[in-house]
Amino acid sequence: MRSRDARRYGLWLLPWSLLTACATTQPQFNSDPTLHDMAGRVVKNVWGAGPPAPRVISLQELQDRMQNRSRLLHPYLERGTLGIDTRGDLVLRTEQGLTVGQRAELRRLMRAENTDRQTLYDEIAKANRHPEWSNHMREIFSLQWRQQAREGWWIQSNPGDWYQK
Repeated sequence: MRSRDARRYGLWLLPWSLLTACATTQPQFNSDPTLHDMAGRVVKNVWGAGPPAPRVISLQELQDRMQNRSRLLHPYLERGTLGIDTRGDLVLRTEQGLTVGQRAELRRLMRAENTDRQTLYDEIAKANRHPEWSNHMREIFSLQWRQQAREGWWIQSNPGDWYQK
């Protein structure tokens, strides 16, 4: 009778101890291959270099908008007018050779893209029932945006220096 009680209480304490351990430790997102694979698929799809990512309606809408916009952004990335910073955002590197109208249009596109990227990170975190993971999603995607940038695009390294891939 006594060993049965111990087993029953032991089984009750096991989930509690796992929950406590999870609540007190920082999740290791950078080492989670599943998150990196998912981020990699989304970035590939947005850049037009891979099959569609798994369908989730709101995420798919975002991805479609970003993919359509990427066709307009690619020429600016290829010329070096735009670059990808350490946070994975698009930034205006130079306005040289742009008319006032082109500058305004490019800023509008850039703002829309960066807003959609942040929304993507927020939605993925919410879909995983952890809205507080949004910044971690940004870190993972930032790495993918920079790694999957095409040759000739400008990337900001972690110290803040720019280099051409």
